[in-house]
Amino acid sequence: MQPGRFFSDLSATPCGSVAFRALAVPQQALATLSCLQNYPGLTSVNLVHNRLATLEALSALPDLVTLDVRSNLLRGSLNFVSPSGSKLREANMCGNRLCDSLQGIGAHPQLQSLRVDGNCLASLEGVASTPH
Repeated sequence: MQPGRFFSDLSATPCGSVAFRALAVPQQALATLSCLQNYPGLTSVNLVHNRLATLEALSALPDLVTLDVRSNLLRGSLNFVSPSGSKLREANMCGNRLCDSLQGIGAHPQLQSLRVDGNCLASLEGVASTPH
């Protein structure tokens, strides 16, 4: 990915280096997120209108706070957690292919806002496990 085109919001890290904090890659036909492991400082990710089927690669982003993955091909819910825990507070998953439930959402205890309209959810199981 080209840093100047898709990344923004540079800031210093605790160890003195510089990290990108925001990524916006809408409508690029992305099917994989493997390159995100090179940008662990991201706090905001916008991947609207791509071809993503899974979010597992986001586990490489320990500081992720805001996620927008509207209009992709997602079948699983928030099926990722950083080894150091989740800081995710906002997630927009509207217009995907979520059908079963929202299991796994309990792994994101700081989640305050979750949008899932435009999916075929049969159950809201998992939502009760979030503290907010």
